[in-house]
Amino acid sequence: MFEKEVKYRLCRVLLANLVGNGTISDQQAVEINKLLLGKFDPEFRSVENDTDKIGDGVKINE
Repeated sequence: MFEKEVKYRLCRVLLANLVGNGTISDQQAVEINKLLLGKFDPEFRSVENDTDKIGDGVKINE
């Protein structure tokens, strides 16, 4: 039922990890997220933040 939502959220987690480890920049993540929104059109799209920031900035094991 929420397959598109689950796939989108999983991609968001992976995207946040890529930003967190320095593989991609915040701006690249924002652009990729826009593509993901278009591809998956998740059911809960309306709850997305509009700050153009991926993740909450929390780093684990530092």
